[in-house]
Amino acid sequence: MNLHFKCPKCGAKMDFDAPSAKFFCRSCHQEAAVANYQNSFQTSNVIQKTSSYDDEEARQYICKKCGSVIVTDNRSAITHCPFCNGQSSLGGRIAGEPSPTALIPFTISQKNALKAYRKWKLRLILSPKELAKQQKNKKLIPVYLPFWLYDLECHGEARLSAETAAAPKPDETAKAAAAPKPDKNTAAEIKHFALYRQGQIALPALPLYSGKSIDKKLIAHLPPYDMRQKREFELGSLAGRLSEKCAYSAQELHPQAEKAAKTAMDDYLKTDLSEYTSAAIEERDYQVTAVQTEYLLCPVWLAFCDSQDPDYMFLLNAQNGEPALLPPVSKAKAGVVVFLIAVFVFLILRLITVLMGGPLI
Repeated sequence: MNLHFKCPKCGAKMDFDAPSAKFFCRSCHQEAAVANYQNSFQTSNVIQKTSSYDDEEARQYICKKCGSVIVTDNRSAITHCPFCNGQSSLGGRIAGEPSPTALIPFTISQKNALKAYRKWKLRLILSPKELAKQQKNKKLIPVYLPFWLYDLECHGEARLSAETAAAPKPDETAKAAAAPKPDKNTAAEIKHFALYRQGQIALPALPLYSGKSIDKKLIAHLPPYDMRQKREFELGSLAGRLSEKCAYSAQELHPQAEKAAKTAMDDYLKTDLSEYTSAAIEERDYQVTAVQTEYLLCPVWLAFCDSQDPDYMFLLNAQNGEPALLPPVSKAKAGVVVFLIAVFVFLILRLITVLMGGPLI
């Protein structure tokens, strides 16, 4: 127990006794019981699914421009990087290095991906000139992106501060009839509460991008995948496809997973507090466990861009056909369009006025 509560009577620090589930004040002997206190939580066994490439089973290529590492099967070869179009050269042996254990298959065909890309490019009319120029004659490339898939459990406790705000009680009916109307600025009665909550949640199938080639902003806007469709990885799935190599281990990304779990735990502990006007967590003590981790490949269609701005890259979820981001809008072009629309509406209204016998000017 690392949480600290102040005695509501004298303000001194209160100690917690787990066996009795009570807070005690040594100064004034005030007691406060914790309803439904749980001494311990049951956790699952930790499982990490692992696999590795066999000898001569796959090849890796390293981009000389951006440093991306691309994995193909041993029958494929690439000369240019799918992320920046830089020259790529054959890297060292990949045998014995971690390989994916699962993947989500491509369900969006190249034909449908091209339709989505053309629709995306229509918005380039309002985009900066350099973006429209860079995206001209670009090819769509099917790529698998690496993710670590976490199944997490989080349990713990938190101290919250809460408030209730009640409007002032109105006067009796007889007095209210003779009294002036209440001021709208009359302050409400605010009551403050110190709350203690504990709980346990499961956070299954949390994917975290483990590559380096795609900007985090773009990945954050990539529409989520349906993890129910994942299947066991087979090297044959890379035929005609490219795969970015995993750059970070599950342990290296665990702090990100832990942060996501703690945020979910915060939201969980703040549920069912509708009787309070507001509630905020002041202190918390959580334990996060990665029950299972898995190296997963997720499919995308992408069109690289010369610019380093992630807004300029086309990235399509190849499972559901939704793009990560729409092209940015040029304020200058948008202003011209708004001006032309305003002029057009004005001319139409003037024409209607003249047709109805009104003055031309």
